[in-house]
Amino acid sequence: RREYFKKAIETGLEYEWTDEYVQSNGSKKYILRKLYPVFEGDEFTFMIGYGIDITNLKLTEIERERLVKELATKVNETQRFNSVVSHNLRAPVASLLGLTELFDHELPADERKEFIEAIRTTALNMDIVFNDLNNMLSQSHAVESFERFNFRELFREVRSSFLINIKSSGASVSLECPAE
Repeated sequence: RREYFKKAIETGLEYEWTDEYVQSNGSKKYILRKLYPVFEGDEFTFMIGYGIDITNLKLTEIERERLVKELATKVNETQRFNSVVSHNLRAPVASLLGLTELFDHELPADERKEFIEAIRTTALNMDIVFNDLNNMLSQSHAVESFERFNFRELFREVRSSFLINIKSSGASVSLECPAE
């Protein structure tokens, strides 16, 4: 903290940082610290400093970042799925359609055998694609667990942690949402 104190005096500007503590129960606590140097003319006279518990805000931010990463993963999975469907599945279907068109004509037995083998190979390729799609779908539908929370209570806690800033700026912060 001494270095922050020195930086605030040297620059003449407010200085802000967040301290992270691990409590005895293993949970983390986050404190937003601010220092405001006060000068008379060019001479430093005193420092105003305070700390605000922003643990709930920080934990919400961490959770938001986790959810954003999870959402990005889901989007990538969906894009991969769409790619498999549009490319890998379309090719064998087109092959099957073309081969069935050729069966409309009378073919000698040896050529007919080649076409049947081509249909079998294409069907096996489709089976591989379907298995891949099934694996992708089963992985993306893993059971998720979400924690319920009281948003009003969280809002009150966050607002109270910034009460000094809110009052000093003359601002007001309110929450309007339907009753439960």
